[in-house]
Amino acid sequence: KGPADKLRRSHAGPSRSRPGKNKSKNLIDEVHTVSNKAILTLSNGKEIFLGSANAQSDINSLGNNIEAIDSSKLIYTDRAGSNTGEDVYNVLRTPRGGQYRLSLPDGSQVWLNAASMIKYPISFSGDERKVEVEGEAYFEVVKDINKSFTVSIGNKNVRVLGTHFNINSYSDEPTISVTLFEGSIQLHSGNQIKLLKPGQQARMSNISQSQNIEIVHDTDINAVISWRNGRILFKDADVQSIMRIVSRWYNLDVIYEGNIPERTITGGISKNESLPELLKVLEWNKIHFTFSNNQIIIKP
Repeated sequence: KGPADKLRRSHAGPSRSRPGKNKSKNLIDEVHTVSNKAILTLSNGKEIFLGSANAQSDINSLGNNIEAIDSSKLIYTDRAGSNTGEDVYNVLRTPRGGQYRLSLPDGSQVWLNAASMIKYPISFSGDERKVEVEGEAYFEVVKDINKSFTVSIGNKNVRVLGTHFNINSYSDEPTISVTLFEGSIQLHSGNQIKLLKPGQQARMSNISQSQNIEIVHDTDINAVISWRNGRILFKDADVQSIMRIVSRWYNLDVIYEGNIPERTITGGISKNESLPELLKVLEWNKIHFTFSNNQIIIKP
């Protein structure tokens, strides 16, 4: 199958141009897609680069409740004595081109997409489990009727008891979206409180100061969660939306020159796709560009 089977432009046929003529091909070949890597920042400011050769020994030397680490997952346990009565926070951050998985002290699972962050206590004390998120994260929260679970996204909060949901709160996206897969969650934005049901998505402006929460009932939840499964699905997405994701996956800067024609694309891209293959797909969809100095320059 050709590139059009991976990503096709709506309401138009494929381009007749031959992809693969970029003079910087050797440089393009050196650009890698998203992989398992992250930076763990401890409460004392020490940083551990997960995915590096020394990461395991650095974790073992901490002597706290981080039980295990492999190439893709950091695991905390709620060991007896680990709760000192004070909230001690760690921060896990993925760079552009990185992804990672976290098991919180209560057993709740978190998947971090590229260029994302989660701040969390190393032990949940009191009657609330609270974390902070930037970027995109998928949660599978362990139910605990005695301790609610709260995710803070700036001045907005998502409150749950036990559920599966996705948060997309990248600062360069026009909206913050929260999509519920299982259970129920409560969204708090200013004075507004909305209850979300499975299959629904809440959208809030990331541009204006409006605290309004819009509920979308016909969300394609498979497309929302596809990133966690190593794939992104697009439905009538514009070029800018796609390129924001490409920038995060491949750790590239995207620059636009001139007036980019309005067009929508429906299809999908695998995270395992090499950059040259992706660029072929873009050319097939009549998206013109050049590549230089780790930058993709989109042209009319």
